[in-house]
Amino acid sequence: MAKSVTEIKVLNIAQPNAHNVIFNGKNVENRSGICNFRGTIAIYASKTVDKSRFEGSDVKLEECALGAIIGLVDIVDCIIKPTDSTKKWFQGPYGYVLENVVTLKNPLPVKLEQGPVIFWTLKGKDLEKLLSQVNSDKIKPITKVASDKNAPVPKTSGRAKLKPSKNLAIIIGDKPTNFKQAYNQLTKYINVTQI
Repeated sequence: MAKSVTEIKVLNIAQPNAHNVIFNGKNVENRSGICNFRGTIAIYASKTVDKSRFEGSDVKLEECALGAIIGLVDIVDCIIKPTDSTKKWFQGPYGYVLENVVTLKNPLPVKLEQGPVIFWTLKGKDLEKLLSQVNSDKIKPITKVASDKNAPVPKTSGRAKLKPSKNLAIIIGDKPTNFKQAYNQLTKYINVTQI
């Protein structure tokens, strides 16, 4: 194991998005918060499966690793508007721009000790197993970037439109809505249908 790499940040991504990042050129990961660092991270395909995410996707669930690190990427920017190169995948409100994909030959199963997290740190034996598949010279160190307090905030921040899945649409309808409206509709549905 390379002495200079003692840990690596890992980003949890649900399938099929994780698969698309590593295998299909998805070069932006959409998130609700800003990313204030740059460098190489590992991509962890979370174990949780929402089958509605596969609707309209060319990716089949059987193709996807779950509960495993499947590759590495560099986070090179955090954007609030799509660029020519990210417009296919950008949905916002923030987009972590990803480059330099490295695919692991063998997905690395990792057991998380904590609940849902966005970023976490890989160390020890699991890191050694990861580095046995990767040229450590390709791993760029994590560097913090200053947050620009004057940077524009996405207009959708806090009120991002949600497109209900097929199952959720049965309860709240199929029109795009925001989280608060969806929550209120679900609460009303639960209160009305309680026995």
